[in-house]
Amino acid sequence: MLSSIFYGHGENEHFVTVREACDRAEEDGSRVRNVVVLPPESGDQDVESDVEDATSVMSSDEEAFEPAGEVEVDDTDDSEDGLEEPPSKSSRATGWKKKSEFRRNLCYDPLEKLVDSFPDLTKLSPYQLWGLIFSSSILDTIVDQTNLYARRDKNQPNFSANHDEIRTFLGIILLSGYHRLPEERHYWSTQPDLGVQLVSAAMTRNRFQALKSVMHFADNHNLPAGNKCAKIEPIYTIINENLKKHGIFHQKLSVDESMVPYYGRHSAKMFIRGKPIRFGYKIWALCGNDGYPYRLKLYKGKENDQTKLPLGIRVVNDMMSTIQSSSTVTKHEVYFDNFFTSHFLLKSLAEKNIKATGTIRENRTAGAAKLMKSNAAMKKDERGEFDFRCDGEVYVCKWNDNSIVNIASNHETHLPLHEATRRVKKSSKVKVKQPHLVRKYNEGMGGLI
Repeated sequence: MLSSIFYGHGENEHFVTVREACDRAEEDGSRVRNVVVLPPESGDQDVESDVEDATSVMSSDEEAFEPAGEVEVDDTDDSEDGLEEPPSKSSRATGWKKKSEFRRNLCYDPLEKLVDSFPDLTKLSPYQLWGLIFSSSILDTIVDQTNLYARRDKNQPNFSANHDEIRTFLGIILLSGYHRLPEERHYWSTQPDLGVQLVSAAMTRNRFQALKSVMHFADNHNLPAGNKCAKIEPIYTIINENLKKHGIFHQKLSVDESMVPYYGRHSAKMFIRGKPIRFGYKIWALCGNDGYPYRLKLYKGKENDQTKLPLGIRVVNDMMSTIQSSSTVTKHEVYFDNFFTSHFLLKSLAEKNIKATGTIRENRTAGAAKLMKSNAAMKKDERGEFDFRCDGEVYVCKWNDNSIVNIASNHETHLPLHEATRRVKKSSKVKVKQPHLVRKYNEGMGGLI
């Protein structure tokens, strides 16, 4: 039911009920203009998205649950992106045609294999390889800051930790990640069905808990103001340098997000509805297609950015700077999901000679989606059917698989066509057409879990 309309024009414009507007129009012989329907107040709701307020998504069964400490609702969806794309003429593409040709051919340089550049790495054991990433400089930082915190801030003047103890402590933490027990103390249990001899032989329970209570990575008295993650960033800085010390040796790279579960108190803790890990820290990552990370960046929440670009574009540009400083962009292909992808981003990356492909939301295709078959019409087609448009800069494809997939690229098209196996009716399998850029996307993504 309509609650009110906007009546009149100029200085006489005002809100009235529908009946009042009709009566006034009949009296003065005019007609109702500029009608704006206002829904009842009870119908006002936030737009559905991947990110919502923690208090607004609790069901009746979850009302008793409240996450510990502070939590910032993750604002990395369309609400932060604001506009579909930056309001520039370049973002409003024209000339969409059903063709598969680009105006520019992006360069390609062969990528030298890691084994050819660093043959000695193949001779190292897994522990030695891990030591190259988690280097002695990190251990020095942990030992120094842990001892400083225990002696100065916790009033334990005789406390002392060394490299071997820190390594053992970290080893127990890593072990507990895949060998899980109901409680921490059970690792030192004398019961045959609980105790882990490897742990109890390496370190006593009291020593482990003592180290855990004072573990620190930065000086609390010299933390940068306004940095929510200042206590952990020194470690991340060193790790990021170590991750790319051998160069970027994957041709296919992906930009994605990862959630680290956390339920304690911290203002950088995020909540994302519908994710396997709903509460925790979000980390942006640039990875190879097998999962090897080259850059990790903690997301601290909404930031004041002078460029006014959407968050997804800012993240991709930041990750691309890592490639430019450590390798040659023409040696790599970059993949990302629909949170990041837009026509503007793909075009701007092409101008930098960076090859990129990603799934894309229809409202970010700069009008291409409106020229292709609707989702309802495509669902009536056979599985594997697709439609596409290209403006010479960006190629956009809509493919009918288990659901409708929208994908875009600045260097790939549907050619050559492939076949993919799909199961139907639980038993039989069929072959369906698969566009080339879909197959390339599947090969490039999936490194980050």
